[in-house]
Amino acid sequence: MTADCIFALTSFKSHQELVHMLISHIDTLYGETEDLLKTSFYHTQTPPDTSTESQICQKLQEATVTLEAVLIGVSGLPNSPNSQENSALFSKLLDIFWKTSFYSKKELLLISPSNRRLVDRIRSLQCFILIRAACLDAESLFTTEGDTRGESEHFLSDTRLISRLLTSVSNLGSQRVDSIFLLFAAVCGSSFPVQEADQEQDDLIVSASRYAVTAISQLNVFQCLLDLLVNTEPLKPMSRVPDAPLWPKLDNREPTHLHPLGAFELFHLPDNLSVVGLCEHLATFDLLTFMAKQITLESLDTDLGRPTNQNLFIKILSKALSTLIQCSGSLGMLCRSADPSAMGSLNIGSRVLSTIESVAQRFPYDLNFLDLCTALLSSTEERNDATVELVAQLISSVPYFAQPLTDEIAAALSPVKNEEVEGGETRRQDMAVLLRQHWALPTDVLARKGFNQYAVSLSPGTRSILKPELGLIVWQHEYSVWPVVNAIVASAEYSISAENYGLSADKNPPRYGSLSSSQPTLAAALAAARLKTAFSRLATCLDFVDACLLAGIEPGRCLAITDTMWTLVTGIFTEFFSTETTGGRQERLQQWPLPPPPPQRAQKSAFNEVLISLTCGR
Repeated sequence: MTADCIFALTSFKSHQELVHMLISHIDTLYGETEDLLKTSFYHTQTPPDTSTESQICQKLQEATVTLEAVLIGVSGLPNSPNSQENSALFSKLLDIFWKTSFYSKKELLLISPSNRRLVDRIRSLQCFILIRAACLDAESLFTTEGDTRGESEHFLSDTRLISRLLTSVSNLGSQRVDSIFLLFAAVCGSSFPVQEADQEQDDLIVSASRYAVTAISQLNVFQCLLDLLVNTEPLKPMSRVPDAPLWPKLDNREPTHLHPLGAFELFHLPDNLSVVGLCEHLATFDLLTFMAKQITLESLDTDLGRPTNQNLFIKILSKALSTLIQCSGSLGMLCRSADPSAMGSLNIGSRVLSTIESVAQRFPYDLNFLDLCTALLSSTEERNDATVELVAQLISSVPYFAQPLTDEIAAALSPVKNEEVEGGETRRQDMAVLLRQHWALPTDVLARKGFNQYAVSLSPGTRSILKPELGLIVWQHEYSVWPVVNAIVASAEYSISAENYGLSADKNPPRYGSLSSSQPTLAAALAAARLKTAFSRLATCLDFVDACLLAGIEPGRCLAITDTMWTLVTGIFTEFFSTETTGGRQERLQQWPLPPPPPQRAQKSAFNEVLISLTCGR
């Protein structure tokens, strides 16, 4: 309301006119910045003096503020994908940003680090503006699967426009922020059918595919997006810990799991989140949801056994989705849809449907499905009953159950032929039918220990999808998530109990200088890996149960699981500090009266090593 009153005092006839004026001002600012760069660099090839540097800094700050205003303005414009006005706006934005070389000229690399951060900020804003101007959130783009009318009627299906977009980013690829431009161009270039010959379409797809590989495999675009949205160090992927005694190199491969992202980092809404930050989340949500509609998530990773990019993709989507859900009351000014009711203002339901369907096919083998459910249940002052009801339905009847395909399971299957028709093409799918009853939950170990009071039983005749490239079998069976959550808690408890049993059985830990103490065993590394996985899955379940409890979904069950988790977590820290205290004392007694060894840490179990890495962000 206040913004509308202030706008009424200006001479602009419409918001579109204001946005076009700001875009033209960007062109002017870059021209002035380029003049300063020419004066400073073209003849001396040295960093500028203090006076020139301060002038460049001022121009960069002005450009940043102007681009932020453009992002807000573009985000509030109607999202009609076949509008001539929107097509002209996108074309003008692309021309102006291309004219500035997307602020990627090499002279900008010689300015001070603080000003280079401004350049990166400007470039990310440019890309977010292009994403919002592309109207990737249009409802017509998320119609029935296989219906491409929305794409064919979009203004980006114009051959000249999409070709200019792909050409404009052809020289990018050396800097981290380039990855967002390349991914955006790749998604658009491969999704919108052009109005020319098939050869033209094929050329565009080849270029788009090349950009996608560069963005995802070489520049790590998903980590870049996550850093932009969260902007915190502990969320970077874990790398191998150098010199860590319990982390030898296994199979010559880097660990690809992430630090477990708790509710605070992933789903917490910052107190200082601005309208610009909200628009950045909107742009990210636009890009990822439209991208998920066009591809299968498995295609994001070359090593299907290590879905690093898939996991990052879901983390970013969950972060953006959580922010939009929590800010749903503030999105009226950015509403671009004809239906502003409930989730209709952002068309969230249909836009995340394909992603939910995809991640459900890997649940409970991985827990990305729970991350999306937690994001949908993010706390808001005015709870959206439609969202809560949606999640309640999802978790009460999950349609798939994924688990490793073992020889025992394979022996109980009978293969069947199955063909699906997608877009006029016939696609074969490996399927099988279960011949005898199979207990998906609890596992044998948990059944013997009696940890899990629930079960998921598959009757003969249950159909399954075989994914041999992933080593998985996906059962087509509806069940509730609660047996899975109980099994995960029980699995963590069992892993910790097994580790503690191993500690108590080791009455004579190796003395200082022995071979066994200096060279970690493979068994210790595997034990640490199992514990790390158990802790990570436990943290995801804790976030999910907490969100369900706050939303009023199965409160009695949530409280019971929370009590079990709390008992387990307190036991973990009690055991950790107890071992830290007694372990060092035992080692010193065993070494007396030998000369004191060089300073080193006391012997720690795999359990302690994992807990340290998780709590200290190592």
